[in-house]
Amino acid sequence: MTIYGLTPEERETYDRKGFIYRSLPPSFDMDAVRHGLFNELAWANFAKNNSLARLYVTRNRHFDLKAIAGLCQERTILDPSEDFLGPNLLTWRTHVFFGPASYGIDWHRDMYWGLLSDPYKQVTVHIAITPSTEDNCLCMLPGSHKMTCEEVEAAFNVRKDRDNHEQAPMYLARDDSPVQGAEKVLLKTGDFIIFHPNIVHTSKNLDMAAAELKGKPREGFLESYKTMLNKTNFLTSVASGSVTPPPWLRVAMAIRIIPPEVEVQLEAMARTKGRDRCSLLQGSNEPPVNELLPMMTP
Repeated sequence: MTIYGLTPEERETYDRKGFIYRSLPPSFDMDAVRHGLFNELAWANFAKNNSLARLYVTRNRHFDLKAIAGLCQERTILDPSEDFLGPNLLTWRTHVFFGPASYGIDWHRDMYWGLLSDPYKQVTVHIAITPSTEDNCLCMLPGSHKMTCEEVEAAFNVRKDRDNHEQAPMYLARDDSPVQGAEKVLLKTGDFIIFHPNIVHTSKNLDMAAAELKGKPREGFLESYKTMLNKTNFLTSVASGSVTPPPWLRVAMAIRIIPPEVEVQLEAMARTKGRDRCSLLQGSNEPPVNELLPMMTP
């Protein structure tokens, strides 16, 4: 039995809702994580969303940042993951998300049909590096991990819109009324959730998403100027050595965890050359269907 393994109550909650809440131990040094990330994030703020420059800063940093590697190997993360997936664990991607409330992804599922041989055999651990607020937090549709696309549409006032670039279902709200049953995931620094790959969730501010459906522009000139000023001030603050995040910024990291028998297509890591293989988190790489690269030693 693992030290930080799932309790019966957590198992029941995960089966029913599709996610559970956890926290890192108070002794974990989140300042070291911010020190390792903030300087690069401050510059990447000026890159376009999903650009190669931005992705290279935010993906698979466990290969070259000790603090990120240490975060991936925390027992409070690995023990419950072991209870879901078994004793041998790999990560095929880590991803840092950062931005204001206007930045986010519409309702979607993390199924990765085109990238994983069995996308159901995975969990995502989503860790708050800065606190989240009502305006910029992750939102979940509890219970949607058990539903088909049609059932999700009927239950939550959303419609299947398209498949994203990694072939996972994407959804949009049907209208500008609230999506029924959405749960806002408010996390303090060091809190995290573990969630099922089939659960429908979003990182986009729900009010802004509703405004877009009404045809309103996301950001006018004054808002655009304020955004640029915020980014510049963040860069200046980081340059002076600060690791205190500005209140408008949410930074979080996802760890995608699989057992070794799940084959990962190299396309999944094609945009992060040099950090483009799986890494062993614990146990052994058996069966060895994926090529590994070692992560940084914490």
